Parts: sequence; structure tokens; C-alpha cells
Amino acid sequence: MSFHGRLDDAVVAVAAPADLATLLAGVRRIDGLRVGVSEPAELDGLERAHREATKAAEVAGPGPGATVTAFRDVPRARLLELLPPTAAATFSDALLAPLRGDASRVDLLGSLRVWLSHHGQWDPAAAELGVHRHTLRKRMLRVEKLLGRRLDSADLRAELWVALNVDRTEEPATAARSR
Repeated sequence: MSFHGRLDDAVVAVAAPADLATLLAGVRRIDGLRVGVSEPAELDGLERAHREATKAAEVAGPGPGATVTAFRDVPRARLLELLPPTAAATFSDALLAPLRGDASRVDLLGSLRVWLSHHGQWDPAAAELGVHRHTLRKRMLRVEKLLGRRLDSADLRAELWVALNVDRTEEPATAARSR
């Protein structure tokens, strides 16, 4: 079940989670449309959901068809926009250089990205990479050795997340992903 209506200069739609994919499929064909999707909300949370969807729509970039941005992706995009691009690239290059210069043929950057995306949880990260958790542990020990720092440091993990997300040779930093 879903319904929609005009509110100020926007169209607001409220949809049950089961109906969201169908609703989005219908609007994705509209060129120039910016769509923001909030986190799920009960009736008493509709005001919050409206704010979230509005914020997500504000950061949606132009593209063919509609651009759909989930609110959960907004902090990531906004944080990286705060960094001066040249300084961020210099920081990323310097921090990741030891990993790029590693003579092994293991994709340490890819393994690190997946490990960080799983909050350091070995089993789900290893499963996504298609390796045994002990193999992933060895890779992260190699990362620690090359960086001369331990991955149990929240500061280092945050720095690595930023470096990997501004790294132009990896996936785009501010590409908002719709879910």
C-alpha cells in the first residue's frame, strides 16, 4: 500500500517496504527527478522520515532517469564532500602507498575495504571475499605490518576508510548507492 501527495514544492510518497521497489521502478524513468528514500518508519516517525528523505533528495546528483539516494548513504557522501579534494587525495595516496607497493599478488586494498565494510567481522568479510577467515586474518596482519600500525585502532580504521573512499583508483568516493 502506498499513497502520495504534494507538499510545498515536492511530491511525498509513503510506501510500505514491500511496495517501495515497485514505486521506485515507476519513477526511475523520469529524467532529472531526484528521489530521497528515508529509513523505514512507523506512523509516529513520519516527520523524521520526511526530513530524511528530503535530505537524501538534496544530495542526489544529476543523471539519466531519476537519481535515487537512500538516507543511509547521505552521511558518507556529505562527510567526504567536506574534505578538500587535493588534500584528501594526497592523504589517501600517502596512507595507502605501502599497501600498493606490496610485492605479494594479494589484493590488500580490496580485502581491507571488505573487512572494514563488515566492521572487522572475520566471517562475513571472508565469505564476501570467498576466502577462509584465517586467510583474511593473514592479509590484515600483512596490512598492519606494511602500515606499521595496528588495525585495532579506531583512528586508523577511520583513516583507512576515508583513504579508501577518496582513492580514485578504487570505487568512486561519493557515488551514492541506492538500496
